Formats: sequence, C-alpha cells, structure tokens
Amino acid sequence: SWFGDMQGLEQIGLAAEDGYCYKWPGSPVGRWDIKMEINNGWKDVALGLMRQYTERTNGSYVDDEKTTSLTWHWERCNPDFGTLQGKELQNHLKEMLSHFPVRIIKGKTYVRVRHEGVTKGALVEHVIKHYNTRGGVDFVLGLGDDVADCDMFEVIAAYHRDAQYRVVSSSKTMKEVKVFTCCVGRQPSVAN
Repeated sequence: SWFGDMQGLEQIGLAAEDGYCYKWPGSPVGRWDIKMEINNGWKDVALGLMRQYTERTNGSYVDDEKTTSLTWHWERCNPDFGTLQGKELQNHLKEMLSHFPVRIIKGKTYVRVRHEGVTKGALVEHVIKHYNTRGGVDFVLGLGDDVADCDMFEVIAAYHRDAQYRVVSSSKTMKEVKVFTCCVGRQPSVAN
C-alpha cells in the first residue's frame, strides 16, 4: 500500500497482484479498487503442499502474502534439483486443485497458483475498455519478463488488431493506435 501514500503519484494508475487490485489515475490517496470478489478456499490446500516441498528443498520458500496467489520459489536452490521439485509440485498441485478455479503456472524459478480470473491480461482489457468509453486509447506499452505476462501480450495484440481494423473500415478519420510489447530477457514470447 506504500504506492497509494506517495506524493506525486496521484495522476498515475497502478496495479498490483497481477491486476487484482488497481488504482485509477486521479483516485483519492489510498483508494484501490478490486476487479472481482474471489473465493480462496484453495489456498489452505496449496499452502500445505508448498510447505512440504519447502521442508524437503533446501533454500526454497513460499510467498503467501498476496491475496489471490501463492508462489513457491526455488531460485536459491540447486537449479537442477529446484527445477525437478518445481515440476513435481506443479503436477501435485494440478491433481489436488483440479476442482478449484485456479491456474497453476511454472515460471523460471517458481510455481504459482492464482485465481483463474486474476491476470494481467484481464486488467489490461478492463483498462482499455474503460478508456475506450472516454475517447479511446492511442498508445499501449506492455513490458514483461515471464510466462505470466503472455496473456497481457495477447490482449494487447488483439486490441491492436481490432484498432487497425476500425481505422481501415471507418469512413471517418480515426487516430492510429501505437502498440509496443517487449519481453525483457532472452526467452520465447508472444511479445513483438
């Protein structure tokens, strides 16, 4: 919440927890909105399993401070053993959480479980729709460094395709939308 209390950020929009909570530009200091109410009944099951893996994987730890996700990290472990444990944990989580509305993501050195409706892409789509009702969006910049950013890149690309179609098919003059997506680091990505 320290972002909401910083002077000079009143006119900047911010988001946290993969888009679960966000602040519109010009919002009162300390006011954050949430995209949806969620049920976190899955967290106890996932946290118990992640703690078991933490006990048997030296250097690993669980980040359980977010409202909508839990993340098991192994960047401080032996990379080969951590990767092996991460894959095994991912498979166990898929089995144990199959009846919950969650998504399990294996990143470079982590396994994250998050509510399926909470994504960066869903937030970007929400923001674009909001501003399209207020004159439109003429510039979008999406930056990411992880597999968890793919849905955001896909939403931005779809918006760009739709915006190009509207410009070409419209009889009135419309401003061209400038869109840039960038994946930080060398890795496969849908970013351009």
